[in-house]
This record gives sequence, structure tokens and C-alpha cells, in this order.
Amino acid sequence: MSARKKMTVGVFIIITLVLFGLTTLSFSQEKYPTRPVQVICQWGAGSNVDLALRLLADPIKQHLGQPLVVVVKPGAQGVVGQNAMAKAKPDGYTIGLAALGPMVTVHLFEPKPPYKMEDFEAIAGYYHNPGGFGVRKDAPWKTLDDFIAVAKKNPMKYKIGLHVARGPVGLAIKKFILSSGIKVTVVPYAGGKKSMQAVMGGDVDACAMHVGFVIRFSDKLRLLELFEKERSGMLADVPTAREKGRDLIMGARTGFVAPKGTPIDRIRILESALKKVITDPGFGKTLFEKLGMVADFSHREVIWKEWQDTHSRFQKIVAELTKAEAEFKKMEKKKK
Repeated sequence: MSARKKMTVGVFIIITLVLFGLTTLSFSQEKYPTRPVQVICQWGAGSNVDLALRLLADPIKQHLGQPLVVVVKPGAQGVVGQNAMAKAKPDGYTIGLAALGPMVTVHLFEPKPPYKMEDFEAIAGYYHNPGGFGVRKDAPWKTLDDFIAVAKKNPMKYKIGLHVARGPVGLAIKKFILSSGIKVTVVPYAGGKKSMQAVMGGDVDACAMHVGFVIRFSDKLRLLELFEKERSGMLADVPTAREKGRDLIMGARTGFVAPKGTPIDRIRILESALKKVITDPGFGKTLFEKLGMVADFSHREVIWKEWQDTHSRFQKIVAELTKAEAEFKKMEKKKK
């Protein structure tokens, strides 16, 4: 090969390498964000999760420079939207709010979802939605022990509403039924709001209820016991299950995630902007007054550890429930 041809080939290789380098530069070297950021909601339009995202969408613009645009993708108890988050382009322009059911506990059941927890990057914690076991305001039971005592004397007389059976709320209710030894009819509902409305309408006797919902409908609902680590300042007179010797916890913080591979500097930009909004007292007041949710920011490392711990905790609960169901089926088979 002539010297001239060698030089030509050499120049071509150098240009190719330079162009390749430019095209593979990290997104982090570009200005971010330059356009609105989409946030996927895996529950239906008008759901509390959807409304919580829309409350955040406008005020974050002041700190992020761009608004959040809510994209609703419901279905399969949140799995459809969660999967869309996992499969999105990891460029920081599509994120999502990770609810515990489709993010954490769904992996404990068959069929497995088309994604893993490791397919996500945590961004920040957003809110906590405390709750417990509730009934109608005019129900005769003043405590959860009252309800348990009456239910034991009257097997299958009472109905308990159950929503998101594979989520933390549904699992907590199932564990309560199993551990208390009561026999009731479980009625499934598509969401927490529907199950609580069913209690108000008299279709079921009790269900898992979030504190905010109970406060907004305090003339119609009453919380008997909190399935949380500690009492709520909003309903300070309601005891926790732990105080009564019951190991029942409904959930943990809900937070934002991005697809795996999203540049860390973009995640930190989002985390910083979210922190400024979520920790603002005025925003926290609005979030609670409108939706009954407690603004509860946490850094990405903290919320990720919480989700891992939640997975481990509910893994044990699912094992207990599976064993109990197998024993129940065996007993029923012997009766026949």
C-alpha cells in the first residue's frame, strides 16, 4: 500500500473514531433537561397516585426548568405502567412513580412480571400513605379486638374488602385474617378508593383504609387500628397493630424511579428538584389536605434500601400465606 493510501486510511480511521466518540458521549454532557419530563402513572386517571403526580408537575418547573407531564398507563394492578418505565429510554426524560405493589411485592407471585427490581434506578422518596383497618362510622366495633371477637363467633358473616391482592395492603389484610383466626368473606376491588366506598355504602363491613381518606370522610368512616410502625399525628388516638401485639405493617414510602442506565448526574438533578418541592411546608400541606398523603422525601439510596427491606418482609408473609392455604386445602380435602 502506498504512503498516500496509508495516510488516507489513517485519516479515515481517526475521523471514524472521533465521530464514534461523539455519538457515544454520555447524555450527562448535554444540558438537562431541555424539554418536559414524562412521568408514568401506572394507575388510572383520577386515582390518588395520578393526582399526587399532577400536584407535583407544576411546582417542580421552578427548580427543574421543565414541567413533569403525567402519562397514564394503567392495567394488571400496575404492572403495565411499571413495565413501561423499565422499557423506556434511559435518558432522564421518562421516569415513573413506583408503587410498592408493582415495584416490589409483585415479584413474589406467579406469573412473574416482565421486569425485575434491578431494572430501575431509584430517584427519590415522595410520600407515605399511612393506613390500617377501618369500618363505617356507625359500626358497633370500637376496637379491632371487638371486631375479631364478633367475627370468631359468627364465621363467614362479615365481609372484608380487599384491593391490590398482590400489593402490601392486600397482603397485610390477608395476614391479619390468617393470624387472627377469623373466617370472613373477602371481596376484591380494583382500588383502595372503591373498597372504602364499598364500606361507606354497606356492601362490605371493613377494609384497609388510608388515614387521609378516613379524615376526609370522618363522618362516615372510622379507623380501628393502624398497620404502621408508629401512630399517626393526624389520628393520634388510633393505636398501632404493634401496640396490640400484632406484626402488621401495610407499606412504606412511595418514590420515583428511572430506567436502569439513566445517567447518574441526571438522576441527581431530578432528586435535587424533587427534594426542594417535597420538603416545602406549603406543598406538604397541600398534598395532605387534598389527598391525605404525607410528604416524606428521602434520598435515592435510602428509598432503595427501604424497598429491599419491604421485599424481604413480604416474602416471609407470602410464604406464611402459601403454607396456610395449602394446609386449608388439605383439611377441606379430608372433609370430603
